[in-house]
Amino acid sequence: MAMFLSTSIQILVRFFDLNVVGTSDISLLNMSFLTFIGLGITVFTKDYIAIEVYDLISNPRIKAIVQLVSSVAMLIFGAVIIFVFYPFFSYLLESGEKTLELGIPLALPIGSALLGAGFVVLHSIGNIIRTLFHLINKDAKWNKNGGLEV
Repeated sequence: MAMFLSTSIQILVRFFDLNVVGTSDISLLNMSFLTFIGLGITVFTKDYIAIEVYDLISNPRIKAIVQLVSSVAMLIFGAVIIFVFYPFFSYLLESGEKTLELGIPLALPIGSALLGAGFVVLHSIGNIIRTLFHLINKDAKWNKNGGLEV
């Protein structure tokens, strides 16, 4: 909501040729928090884009293998984000760089990216363990939400 309001204020201010300080900083912070923390939540709820062929697979073992491959890919993606962003984050913490208008530390948006990537890694590991349990335990069944029932 804050991002929507700050963007709307920016549009109105520019239309009337006025100047309001800080709306771009607020939009930047809100966008980074929503994007990267939302990424981790999306992996947890399994609301990410899925190939519809997955829904057509009727064999539960093949379905579990496809889910395992997907979870490993998400794990690698989250690990790469952490690997790339962590040096930049530590530099921003040491240097104390801030945004120009409001002086908000730039470590906050990069920190949200690291936190979101940490969520992706955590939830991917959980999905991998759950899927391996399904592959080992033949009595386990998938429910309609993608979870397992024993």
